[in-house]
Amino acid sequence: MLEKYVQDLTKLYNTLLLISTRGEDTMIMAECLRALQGTVEEMAKEAGLTLQRGPVQEQPEQVEAEEVKE
Repeated sequence: MLEKYVQDLTKLYNTLLLISTRGEDTMIMAECLRALQGTVEEMAKEAGLTLQRGPVQEQPEQVEAEEVKE
């Protein structure tokens, strides 16, 4: 059960990393990410899990939309 929470929180953390912020919002987001990261690390430690860290993406991957033909 704890492993699922760690996975879900890790997904949330990675998603939040992709959100672009400006000004004061950047500082608030950074505080939230640090708090979330600490929670994930603490829960992973309690569950005896090793966290997999991937490279941090500065920009989300751009995906080309396909034209829909009717």
